[in-house]
Parts: sequence; C-alpha cells; structure tokens
Amino acid sequence: MNDFINERHREEFENRSAIAPDVAALNFRSFDGENENDLDEAFTLLIEEPDHNNNGTLSGKSQNDLANALRSGGWIFEGYKGLCIKPNHPRKNKEGKDIKYESPRGTGSLQLLIPHVSWRIGRKIATKVNSVLEANYLERMDTNGNPSDEDCGFWDWYLSTDLPIVITEGCKKACSLLSAGYPAIALNGVWGYGTNVKDIYGNVEKDELGKNIKTIHPDLEPFLDGHEIILALDRESEPKKRRTVEAAKAAFICVTEDDDLTVTQLVWRSPKGIDDYIVKRKAKALDRIYENRQPIEVKTEEPKSERVTAGDTLLEIGKTATYFHTLDKVAYADIYVDQ
Repeated sequence: MNDFINERHREEFENRSAIAPDVAALNFRSFDGENENDLDEAFTLLIEEPDHNNNGTLSGKSQNDLANALRSGGWIFEGYKGLCIKPNHPRKNKEGKDIKYESPRGTGSLQLLIPHVSWRIGRKIATKVNSVLEANYLERMDTNGNPSDEDCGFWDWYLSTDLPIVITEGCKKACSLLSAGYPAIALNGVWGYGTNVKDIYGNVEKDELGKNIKTIHPDLEPFLDGHEIILALDRESEPKKRRTVEAAKAAFICVTEDDDLTVTQLVWRSPKGIDDYIVKRKAKALDRIYENRQPIEVKTEEPKSERVTAGDTLLEIGKTATYFHTLDKVAYADIYVDQ
C-alpha cells in the first residue's frame, strides 16, 4: 500500500480538521478499494484471521459488509499507538446508522489513538511551554535533519516531564490539537479510558449506584502519572448524548480519584468537535480556552434505596409478632407498630 494521501482526504485533514501536512503524512494514508492489494491489507488490519466458507469466500454478514465498505476506499490512521480505518462509504449497524470508523476486531473502543509527532511539532509544543523546555528539546534535535520527520522518542521525552496532556475523542481531533502545538492523545470513544471490572464468573461488577466499575486502560496509565489531564470531548447538542459525555467525565474522575490527579476541561460553546472549533475560531481562540480551562463539576449521587414492597414489610412485621392459637383453630398475632 502506498503511503500517500489523496486530494479528497487531504482536504478533510487539512481544511476541515486543521491538521498540519507533516502530522497528516506521519499518521494517515489513503487506500484504494479497487486495488486488491490495498483492499487485502486494509481488511487484514481489521481482521487478522478472517473466517471463510469451504469455497474460500468470506463467511458471515458482518465480514462481507465490512469488505463491501472497504471496497469504496478510505483512509487509515496508524499512529504511535492505535489504528482505525474510515471507509469512504461506511457500513450500517443494526439500527441503520453509519459505522464511520472501523477498529481492529476485538478492540472496539478499548484502544488509545496516540499520534506520531514530527520534530517541528515537538519543538512547537516545547516552545509553547517556555524557553527552558524549548532549549531542552533542541538538545535532542538533529539540526541538519528534516523537521517534518518523526521524533520517535517524543512521547517518552514528554512523559518524563510533569506537563499537561490533552485527552480528546478520535484520531483527527488529537492530530488537530498536536498541529496547534498541544500534546494530545485520543480515546476511541468517550468510555475508552478503561475496561469493565468482572468477577470470576465474567459478570461486570457494579458499584452502590448500580453503575459498572471500571479500571484504567493499561496504555493510558503512563499518561496519568504526574500530569494534569485536560479533557476536550465533544460539545454535544442532543440531551441524551450530552448526558453520556458528562457521565463518562464523571466516571473518569471517579476511577482516578485515588491517583491525586488534576482533571480539567476545555470549554467552548460551538461547534461540536475541538477540531471544528480550531478550524472556525483559529489557534488564538484555542490558546484562550486552554488558558481558561475549567474544573469538572461532578454531581454526587446518593445510593438508591432498595424498593420495599408490601410483602417485605409484612415479612419484617412477622419476625417480631407474637403468635397464639384459639379453639377455632385460627392463628392470631399481636402486632405492635411504632408510630
């Protein structure tokens, strides 16, 4: 597969998501669904060992729907960590909605999308902090090298500092923030920060509020160690989706509360995604909301009291009642109820 980006996808990255050309080149590539080699590579990135019928054809509706979607072509994100594919014409889920992004089988939302970083962007990030960090970064650079080449050690270097990290949702948004000079990684969905805790029988464990208990994704743990985390999740307009995002934020804070972690958020009114915001409002507006980042208010929920039925009440009364029998062979009881 050629490491190139066609004009359609270049316009999507650079003009609609404000992704710098060097960041796009390091992380994305287009594939031609009509080219059998491209198609095979894209498919096996998602399903390493496909299931086949006896005659060699793909088995199952899901695999065939995926293959048909990939035949339309699309782009591949393959970062420092994480992989996803966006077909030009996506398949549908059971509700008839587009599955815009495809992830490798078995990962779902449980993978981090961490972009490759160029030397130019690495220096831009260091410069935004202060001149001391810029000087430190320059010591790592080969002044005769190509600034658009990858800084393969960027994330190890950055994680050795105590500087903030932005967590967003989706690879394009992370690359957009990087292009603006902010170190960013992405979740593959708002709940992608962790996995459900299960008991020995495979059942998901619940807390006293009846919500799933989660534990932090192992790949995310190094990014939480000593760093302020700044969330830049979508500004949803639909109430249901907005509640989901707020619930995910609250759950993230809850699961990290023992780590003495500072969690803040970027706040903007519109448009929906942080990349859309950068395109519309430009980098200086991003600088302002970054400097004015806000704490996340988490509403404390009280454990729901168990519903007490009339039968439960009678059973409790029966435990303290005094029973006696009469000659008519009917059981009676003296019941005293505190008023």
